[in-house]
Amino acid sequence: MAITQLQIEKNVKNFISNYNEDSFIFDLLLAYGEPKATISRLKKGDLNQLESKGELTHRKKLFFKVVDNEIYKAMDKVKLDINT
Repeated sequence: MAITQLQIEKNVKNFISNYNEDSFIFDLLLAYGEPKATISRLKKGDLNQLESKGELTHRKKLFFKVVDNEIYKAMDKVKLDINT
């Protein structure tokens, strides 16, 4: 069953009101209807193809990286890494 836009909005509002920096990306994926089993595997590292701390990839769906206040520098680095 596909998740509706209204359900996504409700889910996002709920997890933002209970914001947790450590679980943010996983809560966001759950809000968009990603299965709990997939989230568990991402948390364990089974599906994450990156070894860098603070980075997460979910093949063909998501790339997430924790950055400091230099977001543009981080974006440039990611673009360069993708091209190589």
